Amino acid sequence: MMGYRSTGAMWFSQQALDAISDEQNKLIQQDIENGSFTHVRETEDGIILEFESWKWYDSYKDIQEYEAIFNMLQGAEIPYDFVRLGEDPSDVECREHVKFQILTSYEVV
Repeated sequence: MMGYRSTGAMWFSQQALDAISDEQNKLIQQDIENGSFTHVRETEDGIILEFESWKWYDSYKDIQEYEAIFNMLQGAEIPYDFVRLGEDPSDVECREHVKFQILTSYEVV
């Protein structure tokens, strides 16, 4: 597994799932069926999709499609959330802070 990898999660509200296009929904369903998500959890208010070791490069078509989904939902003010942690400690992002938050802590050993 060469290259820079990210771990994270996406939450799509039911309203978000209803708002995305058939093509975008197909991308999500294919990634679920292909095992691309490490955990898939249906919640009362939507679905949480967790991933590990994804190459989150803007040049990748699938990443561009997920970014387009997030941008559309954000522009329409439809509830969703996204969190991503890169390999570098400074490479973190949390979009909406609805379902996810980034915590920093330490442990004495």
